[in-house]
Amino acid sequence: MVTGRHQIPTGNPRIFWPGSTIPVQSRMRWLPMTGGVKTPVANMVTSTPVELNYMPDKLVNHKWERCQSIDKNSWGYRKDMQASEVMDLSSIINNLVSVVALGGNYLLTIGPDANGKIHPLFEERLKGLGGWLKTNGEAIYGSRPWKVQKEDCKGNCKGKCTVWYTSKDDAVYAIIVGSTCTRLELTEPKRTKDTKVTLVGKCIEIKPDDKSTDLIIPLPDNSNAWCLKLEGVE
Repeated sequence: MVTGRHQIPTGNPRIFWPGSTIPVQSRMRWLPMTGGVKTPVANMVTSTPVELNYMPDKLVNHKWERCQSIDKNSWGYRKDMQASEVMDLSSIINNLVSVVALGGNYLLTIGPDANGKIHPLFEERLKGLGGWLKTNGEAIYGSRPWKVQKEDCKGNCKGKCTVWYTSKDDAVYAIIVGSTCTRLELTEPKRTKDTKVTLVGKCIEIKPDDKSTDLIIPLPDNSNAWCLKLEGVE
């Protein structure tokens, strides 16, 4: 291990990108890890520069991954790290959801200390993310992007926020993170006579307003991380 550097294999012919039959080219490259989120690395298939924090604003026709560190200033352990420099749970969940909605893979890293111990703040964030996935993982695991990936929150919501969409089988999932809503208006999924709305993880069926083709959904409490399962929508 070399402190402050990351070894990227770009050449052993026995190494392949997952799911690909294209061998990695035959050389090793050392890249400085500056702690910034835009450090260029080599793509193991094409050897072209990519960004660790790459995030498209729409669906793309290739596989992609967003790589982030919970420590916003480093990819490794820092004994002088401050709590204000750690990503908050809401941001981590929102980043995960947005990446999945746009068809990507989310890589979230932490830096253990020299003894392999994980900082308590990292542990807290990971447990929080795990708890959210335990409740709402149905909308994430095995899902696919929907025909519309996102829309702005409308209705009675505090602050600006985004509704992200994923899909699985015949269901569409609407996920809102970081804003408190008591009434949500969804204009992209159109209701039908068979529309059913369920609060994921709580098995609570919500009756939308039947006076509009848009989905106007009253929300039962003041959570800031909603996940709704929409069935029978167009």
